[in-house]
Amino acid sequence: RRFIYMPTYDKRLLYFRFFDPVVLEEYLDMITCYPKKLATFFCGELIHSFGVCRQDDFVDYVPTINLSETERAEKRFEEYEMQIFIEQYDNKLLQQIAENLINDFPNLSKSYDKQSIHKIVRENFELAKRYNIVLTGSIYLLAGYQLFFCKPINELDEQGIIIQILNSDEEELIKIEYIKQRIKYLEADNMITVVNKELL
Repeated sequence: RRFIYMPTYDKRLLYFRFFDPVVLEEYLDMITCYPKKLATFFCGELIHSFGVCRQDDFVDYVPTINLSETERAEKRFEEYEMQIFIEQYDNKLLQQIAENLINDFPNLSKSYDKQSIHKIVRENFELAKRYNIVLTGSIYLLAGYQLFFCKPINELDEQGIIIQILNSDEEELIKIEYIKQRIKYLEADNMITVVNKELL
């Protein structure tokens, strides 16, 4: 129970839902290669194993080294652990965005394979971060524009208005609304067009 709350490297306090098998499994997977972390989490040899339900399977985590003879790490969530967790979360999020695009626009498969769609989603995720855009719906929208117009959002507007919007200090939702309006204007003025109409 002492692991429910864990101090972090930057002196915050994180709450871990280790009663949630997904959280427990992800954390155990992460510290598998760190014997000192394992020794701390298993309290030396006090805990024999952790059992985790994974859908219809049951996974038993049993240390393969003698943890009683292993030096223990400080009970703290380190910066590299935080980074791993963030990357895992981001990967799941991007996969979900890609799947949503595929489900919402089945005809995408006529022009793109799944790998290409996932790649475009990730590219737009990285692009969005540069402009302080973080919401799932915003990344979905930016990736969708690139899939339909075959250009990333920061290259779509030859007059550079969209770039100005992205670089502005406006809040994210306001930026996105301005971008939507600009896209509508560019389409209405025939300055941009959906490359493959069959995608719609």
